[in-house]
Amino acid sequence: MATNSVNHSTSIAVIAGNTYFLNVVVGNGNVGSSTFQNINGTLFNPDLTNVLIGLGSDLKGNGLDIVTVVMQVNPASLNLILSYYITDHVVADITAIAPTDKIPFNAIANQTVTFTNTLNFI
Repeated sequence: MATNSVNHSTSIAVIAGNTYFLNVVVGNGNVGSSTFQNINGTLFNPDLTNVLIGLGSDLKGNGLDIVTVVMQVNPASLNLILSYYITDHVVADITAIAPTDKIPFNAIANQTVTFTNTLNFI
């Protein structure tokens, strides 16, 4: 089974008084699991849905990593899509908003890919 690593970074402007949340979606019929440690040191995994990142005032000037391992299991497509949603509110319907960042990756059948995305808060 082939493996690969993808490193990525995203700059996100934050407002001091807002509280921020994270959603990670593995798309295109593939499966994956994520790990994330928020600004307070709380560890979250494997499902990152409406995870508290922290207050904008605490986040500004910091970088936090999200590590997601995805396995290409969709026989209809070799495209992996990993989407990140950073919001200042809890999201009830993730399909109703656009992702903050999206990382496409052309995989080979049964390939496992480790994505590391650094969120740089500005």
